[in-house]
Amino acid sequence: MHRNKFLSFLLGMVAVFAVGSGSIHPAEAYSTLDINSIPKLVIPKSGSQNIINHSIELEMDSIPTGTAPLFKAKVDIAKETQTIQEMLNLDHNIEIGSLREPSAISRNEFVGLDKSSGRWFYQTDLAYDTGENVPDEKSAIQIAINHIQEYDIFPADKLGEPRTSELTSGDGIAEPEKVLRRDIIFHPTVDGYEVNGVYRICISIGSNGDIVAVEKLASEYERVGDVPLKSESDIENDIVDGNYSLSDAHYRNNLIATDIDINMYADPESEYIQPVFSITNNDGDMNILVDAMRR
Repeated sequence: MHRNKFLSFLLGMVAVFAVGSGSIHPAEAYSTLDINSIPKLVIPKSGSQNIINHSIELEMDSIPTGTAPLFKAKVDIAKETQTIQEMLNLDHNIEIGSLREPSAISRNEFVGLDKSSGRWFYQTDLAYDTGENVPDEKSAIQIAINHIQEYDIFPADKLGEPRTSELTSGDGIAEPEKVLRRDIIFHPTVDGYEVNGVYRICISIGSNGDIVAVEKLASEYERVGDVPLKSESDIENDIVDGNYSLSDAHYRNNLIATDIDINMYADPESEYIQPVFSITNNDGDMNILVDAMRR
């Protein structure tokens, strides 16, 4: 897109999960791929989409052209099932539910597995968290890494740097604040690309260092080919038609987009990891995602 080209669109506020970029791969033959067989990427929109009318000025000097890689999760349902069974000491006859309809394996434990992508989760009821002897952040990170390695959940050398968050009770004023569990979250990249959507490993550490939740929502992957990128006019049409996701930290009316890169996007119920355009501004507080594949 050309500098000082002004486009005024009515855009809604939509949340996105991550911002980043990857390098464009050189053009390779993608004729062996049946583009139409790849599920169309649907990027979720937030309920606030129609709250604010935005003017967006696009000031990118150029956009990526040619092709971008397409990846596919390496799915081994037998291995994932075995991991869950060993981790939770489950009888092989116990049925494991889906991500949308998990199985209750006890009165406070739930587990679900997506059989198309191999992603799964284990969760305990928060009501049973007591906050007794929850490990500090450093110890919790090590417990999480040890758990991932013990059950071969994901290659430890590909996890990336951990991020942490806490679930607490009490407001620190009327009653003391207490940490109930610590979430240790890893966001692996895919061939050097940051991944939007849902692509993470999360281990939750509770009382006495117990594992109270596991999210295995990232998989090892393979590159299955290269796909053609959309043109400038394709991107404009997608935005006009509302086929995008917008995050704006300040809920401003006037936005100026200055940079465009290629990210990947992962849907937890799809085996494909697909390219998206990540359009940002100089302040780094705005991100527009548009499906990058020309179909």
